[in-house]
Formats: sequence, C-alpha cells, structure tokens
Amino acid sequence: DGGSMACVAGEPGMGNSMLRNQLRRNAGENGIPVMFGQWLDDEGAPPFWPWAQAFRRFYSETPPKDLNRQLGNGAASFAGAFPEVREIIPEIPHSNRDENMQRARFRLFDAVTEFLVRTSHDRPFVLILEDLHRSDEGTLSLLSFACRQLERMKILIAGSYCDGEIHRDHPLNPVLANLAGNRRYRRMFLQGWSDEETSAYLESSGRAFG
Repeated sequence: DGGSMACVAGEPGMGNSMLRNQLRRNAGENGIPVMFGQWLDDEGAPPFWPWAQAFRRFYSETPPKDLNRQLGNGAASFAGAFPEVREIIPEIPHSNRDENMQRARFRLFDAVTEFLVRTSHDRPFVLILEDLHRSDEGTLSLLSFACRQLERMKILIAGSYCDGEIHRDHPLNPVLANLAGNRRYRRMFLQGWSDEETSAYLESSGRAFG
C-alpha cells in the first residue's frame, strides 16, 4: 500500500505527451480521477501555480463540508497560498501574517501534504505535474516535501521534465537528489518509446499505486 512518484525525463518529441495521455486513459478506465498542473511561462504567474491548477478539480468535485474536513487544521496555511479555496469555504481563518517566513513555509507544506493524505484516502487519484524544469522553486520544494509522506498516501504522482534544460545549479537538481533515496520513486529517461514500452511502464508504475 501507499503512493508512488514517477518522474519522466526526455527531450521534446520523445514521448512525454503520449505517456501523459496514456496515463490519463488508463486512470479514467479504472475510475481514478486525474489532477493536472503545468507551469505557465508568464511573468504574472503566482507561486505554486501547477499545484493551484491541480487543486481546482478538488474544489469543483468535493462538497464544502468534505473539503473543510480534508483541509483540517492546516486550512489557514493552505488558503494563504491557494486563496481560491476561500470562494468555497469563506470562513477559513487567516494565518498569522507576523509569523516567521520559514515557519510559515513549513506550515504550508505540511498543510498541503496532510491534505493530499486525506483526499487520497477518500478517493485515490493521479497527480500529473508537467514541465518541472520550468517550475518555480516553491513548487519543486513542495513536491519534495510531500513525497516524504508517500507511504501514507494513495496517490500516483507523475512528473515530467526536459533533461537538456537541467543545468548544474537548477533548482530541480536537489529535488531529484532527495527523491533518489525514496524507495517509492522511480525515474525513466525517454528515448522515443513505442506504444508497447509506454504501456509496460505505466503498468509497472500502477502496481506501486495504492
């Protein structure tokens, strides 16, 4: 039991889109919802944008009472970074604005992680985060933090990135280094996969999905 994280690296045209679409089809055929987030190349894009995109499906498909329960004691910290949730639960209190930034960041990451734990136990799901090489540092750090608790989740997190875009000082590097020691994580390099190879990889990843 428990969740897993699969990261796919490859240059454009090597099969990333095919893999994502096949994963969506496989999940849909088994009644498993898919949450999707992708970085937006726009100077006005807020921090954690891929996560914000993915969470929108939770908001639209979850009754407010259940959503409030899933957020738990971390609701204020969660809403501080994802204010859209207040449109559904306006009574969420505001977090302490005078709190130390590092402490506030930890509370946010913990709140999101516990939210993922609760929601995935209510209904297992797939979370796709594309173009990690373009994502902001906060998005990547949150991913690294959440993956430490994969054993408590019923989730498959699928990430993709362009390997040629990762230079030595890229913020994705320490995230990949941390994930490498996680037994629930696997990374694959695409080199123009066939449909059969893609299906075999998805099947092996699905076996680790609780």
